[in-house]
Amino acid sequence: MMLQSSKSQPRAHILHIPPQPTPLLGRAEEVAEIIGRLTDPACRLLTLLGPGGIGKTRLAIQATFEARTYFAAGVCLVNLQPIESVNFLATAIATALDVSLRGSEEPDLQLLTYLSDKQVLLVLDNFEQLIGQGGTVLLSSILEICPLVKLLVTSHEALNLQEEWLFQVQGLSFPDSAQDSPAETDEPKPYGAIQLFVERALRVRRDFSLEDEYADVVRICQLVEGTPLALELAASWVKTLSGQVIATEIQRSLDFLTTHLRNVPERQRSMRAIFDYSWQLLSEEEQGVFRRLSVFRGGFDRIGAERVAGASLSMLSALVDKSLLRGEAEGRYQIHELLRQYAAEQLARSASDIAHAYDRHCAYYADFLQQRAGDIESRRQREAIREISADLENIRAAWQWAVQTAHIESLHKSIYPLQFYFDAQGRYLESLAAFEQAVQSLGHQPSHVKRFL
Repeated sequence: MMLQSSKSQPRAHILHIPPQPTPLLGRAEEVAEIIGRLTDPACRLLTLLGPGGIGKTRLAIQATFEARTYFAAGVCLVNLQPIESVNFLATAIATALDVSLRGSEEPDLQLLTYLSDKQVLLVLDNFEQLIGQGGTVLLSSILEICPLVKLLVTSHEALNLQEEWLFQVQGLSFPDSAQDSPAETDEPKPYGAIQLFVERALRVRRDFSLEDEYADVVRICQLVEGTPLALELAASWVKTLSGQVIATEIQRSLDFLTTHLRNVPERQRSMRAIFDYSWQLLSEEEQGVFRRLSVFRGGFDRIGAERVAGASLSMLSALVDKSLLRGEAEGRYQIHELLRQYAAEQLARSASDIAHAYDRHCAYYADFLQQRAGDIESRRQREAIREISADLENIRAAWQWAVQTAHIESLHKSIYPLQFYFDAQGRYLESLAAFEQAVQSLGHQPSHVKRFL
């Protein structure tokens, strides 16, 4: 049974939700789903989980505003970004509620007393920095002692409380290709990422035309995987740069995605600042594994992560909980491309570390192909081709590294199964180009080495 709107109850007297300077685009389904959770009596704690810049705060604010009539005592946003110690958590919540904490009694107890009979929705924004300090203890107490209170939390990391419901916030929708150009169809699909980019672009260049730059805008959306903050930062450049140049600059460096707007919080003025903040929340071991995972392309599975990056299952789970990895079907994992770019920069700070990581990646996928050499001529051929297809981007990257570093053994293991795969898929030109590149690059090698290929 869902909560009834409090319009029939006493008028809500708390509405501490800041007005937003821009409209929320492309999130109607997510807002409706969040409201559904907030009005479900079984859900007392809902965590919006996702990496920095993905739009958790904006989504929480919109859903909270639309759900405000379901909470008799009102709704309240608590910005925890300035709070560096869990000791100030209760005070921060009380301040947002306009509640004065006085006397010698502990702030936590005073807050719990105040909330004990209130039907209120508390939105705790940027909670991740308090998790390691025991910040969830107060939340558990609120859920236990204050039966009418609901908590909506935004965080990079799951709280891992029994009462927690998780809502993974992904990027806005975007096309897989530029083939469905609005110029070619009467009713193009309303991709949220494109809507946001165009809305922000028109703010800085009133003659901006999506039709003229559709393919480049699609490419930008793909490069940032629909991340709202990255799209806003990219769109701010259309007043001086073409879409093609913007896409090129995004690929070249994260530092391009920056804004100079004066009323934007410091941490949201660049994607690098966002990722620096997330990086500092990781342990040294987590940083090391995440750096090494940056060598993968197009995702990876548990075995590959362990062999290449030394990532245990518990480590992969921790990185998923911290919104640095996405778990997908069939046991695969993905890294957001901008996060992968950032992690690759961290790895590149050590020449020996980057060489070692790519050597392991190369060796792993050479063995991966060799293990399927027999399968591709057996009844298991279809499954082997499917497995190779799933990791084709990794296999291409491993082949390139083997060619660049003259890793003859890896090339030798890869040649037959890779040629069979390309032939089976009808990719004759790609096969020819890959093998010609290897021969030309290894032309200086001794003849007995070239015969080994």
